[in-house]
Amino acid sequence: MNLHSMMEEMQNFQKNLQNASFTGTSGGGMVKITLLGNGVVKKIHIEKTLLVPQEVEVLEDLVVAAFNNAKSEIEANISSTMSKYGIPSELFKVGL
Repeated sequence: MNLHSMMEEMQNFQKNLQNASFTGTSGGGMVKITLLGNGVVKKIHIEKTLLVPQEVEVLEDLVVAAFNNAKSEIEANISSTMSKYGIPSELFKVGL
């Protein structure tokens, strides 16, 4: 593969990544956050049973965990794709 075709593939990957969805979960799936590949939050799902005023801190922790899980999914996707080309994934940053 020549440099030009690799650059085209990287541009396509970046474009596709922006529109791809990655879902992170926590609390056994009770909290789900879907991020686009550029880090924008697309959707948040919280089971109604978690909406208890006395348990706000638990819910906050679950939301953070779900977000971080989704972010890890994006980073794993980037790392996997970059490794195919022998490129360190640290060179490819998405606004996270």
